[in-house]
Amino acid sequence: MKSSSVDSLSRLEEAACRNAEKRVVEAFQKPDSLENIDVIRTRFLNQKTATEAQLKMAVHGQLDSIQNGLDKLESALGISKVCAGRISEIENSLDTISGLPSSLSQLHVISTKHKQLVAAIENMSYLVKVPDTLAEARSFIECENLLEAHKRIQELEGIRDEIMCDVFKQNSSADLDTLRTFFKGLEELNTSILEKIKHVGATLTSAVVTQNVLCVNCIRIIDREERADMIWKKRQAKNGFMPDGRPKEWKKKFFAELAKTIQDRVQGCAVDSENEKTRLVRHNEAIRQHALRDLRIAKNICPVFFPPDYEIFDRFAEIYHDAIGIHIENLINEGLNDTEIVQLLGWINAYHTEEFMKHPLFNVDFSRLNIQYPPNLLPDDKLTSLRQE
Repeated sequence: MKSSSVDSLSRLEEAACRNAEKRVVEAFQKPDSLENIDVIRTRFLNQKTATEAQLKMAVHGQLDSIQNGLDKLESALGISKVCAGRISEIENSLDTISGLPSSLSQLHVISTKHKQLVAAIENMSYLVKVPDTLAEARSFIECENLLEAHKRIQELEGIRDEIMCDVFKQNSSADLDTLRTFFKGLEELNTSILEKIKHVGATLTSAVVTQNVLCVNCIRIIDREERADMIWKKRQAKNGFMPDGRPKEWKKKFFAELAKTIQDRVQGCAVDSENEKTRLVRHNEAIRQHALRDLRIAKNICPVFFPPDYEIFDRFAEIYHDAIGIHIENLINEGLNDTEIVQLLGWINAYHTEEFMKHPLFNVDFSRLNIQYPPNLLPDDKLTSLRQE
């Protein structure tokens, strides 16, 4: 280690000598420069003095910083020793105090109660208005002013849900039950509005013509509730709380009611006279006419009232396709004679023609649809079996 330091110093000295020689050569390249040798010598000496002064200042600065750091470390060490001593004293003092855990537990209960009372006081101005707001909402529903009624309901739900969320965090089931009782009227109002929405879903093809304002209002309410469902699902992932009645999924229930109506319509087209040879033809033709009429409404009128993300025509096509698939499956399970099998196969073959789903106005793209039954209504093996029969 020592020899390497000596070698390093010798190399530095050699480099300094070479540098000095180079500078002397550069300074005395011309003969006239010898006359200024005193000036040059003085300049070099001044530079050397300045450099040495800078080095001394730098070294002193470093030493001062090191000294300050050591002083602070020593001070911190002293403070930490004092803190350790005081912590030890506190621990010893706590060991001598009896009944502290129970006292702190009581204090926690009082603190929790205080928080609840503070929250109650903050919401008191809203809570006293709850009965009046419920009455207003009922009045609006009776007048079929659903948007205003739903606005009142959302205001009340906002108050209820925030309070219940705070109570849920405090794990007070009794207070949650009290709040449920106080806001019990909300359940009735939600049921009333949902019934209106389901009625629109059940009569959609006529509602968009005869009750278009009601139809639009129901769709707007559904969108509001869908957004609220999404917000609370995200909040539930964070705090584990989900308000009563959520997720409401009113959009899903709306389309479920529409699907039920269409399924009933398809099943209700049956001809009572079972002995008629053409009963199945008439039955299937009635289904086709109903489907074409409803699909025209879904294509031409419904998009005016429904947002694009509803893809309302595709939903109609899906529901009709699956309803017809269920109907055909039931017919086969009930048993068909040879004539009826031929009639049914002819109708299935016509399903993808311009007379039905490939009508120029519709031209249904089955690849876009979320359907339960295959595009040909029956699996290939069942179709083959029917043809063989």
